[in-house]
Amino acid sequence: MAMLEFLHELLFRRIIDALESKLKEASTRLELQLAEEQAAKWKAEEQANDLLKLKERSQKKLDEEIHRLLENLENVESQIIQMPKLSIL
Repeated sequence: MAMLEFLHELLFRRIIDALESKLKEASTRLELQLAEEQAAKWKAEEQANDLLKLKERSQKKLDEEIHRLLENLENVESQIIQMPKLSIL
């Protein structure tokens, strides 16, 4: 009976060791995957922030250009109004 118990104990120990090994491998693999996904997320966030900054700079330049063009239009309109009227006969 002692030999049978010993064999069962040995078998259980081998099963437990195998399971622990598989769990450690799975844990290591998941930790690596998590680190890779966190790095990818960080990179995507950085790219999104860069694009947002670019959009904001572009919008500011467009607003400035529109403002400049409106001022030019107002100046031209003012000059046209101040021009003497030509009589066509």
